[in-house]
Amino acid sequence: MNRQPSTIYHRPFTAAVFFLAAVVFGLCVPVLAQDSSPRIVDVAAANSRADVLLYARVENGFTPEMEKGVKNGIPATFTFEVRLVREVRDWPDRELINISFDHRLEYDNLKDEYRVILGEDSGRTVTVSTLAEAERIMTTVDGARVISLSALKKGESYALWVKARLEHATLPLYFHYLIPFWGAWDLKTDWSHVRFHY
Repeated sequence: MNRQPSTIYHRPFTAAVFFLAAVVFGLCVPVLAQDSSPRIVDVAAANSRADVLLYARVENGFTPEMEKGVKNGIPATFTFEVRLVREVRDWPDRELINISFDHRLEYDNLKDEYRVILGEDSGRTVTVSTLAEAERIMTTVDGARVISLSALKKGESYALWVKARLEHATLPLYFHYLIPFWGAWDLKTDWSHVRFHY
């Protein structure tokens, strides 16, 4: 007597596969969303003959809305906050420095060029022809002076912390409601740090 194969046992298996796929996809979505958020990466401390220097980069620092705003003549400013602490075992860390500096991006529509003003470099202005290059300069801290080496104690451990937030120009009251991409400029990173021994 031939029996027809039953499909009763296949339905729970199929349902289980779909359930597992939904769970995995559901777990992946927040991770993907988190990956697109701005953050500080590549933090490094170095030194010149006289000073401690900071290197860092903001990843995912620009959104399409921000790029549109810059092209429409709205300046963008990244403010970098920097802290240097001396780490003392079994004692609270001692803060040695707490500073901030800006990177400001402006677009000149007549010349079709971008200007980036670097606050940590005495307001030096870098002019470039593409938005991609302007964004790279805006989001990169390339050897900013933090503190003199003479202020450090040899044989001690230190931590250099940095974070960034995006500022935008202040508009007249209620005017920002007329710009659809204005709310997308509220960006900031968490603190990132690097430790070093002097």
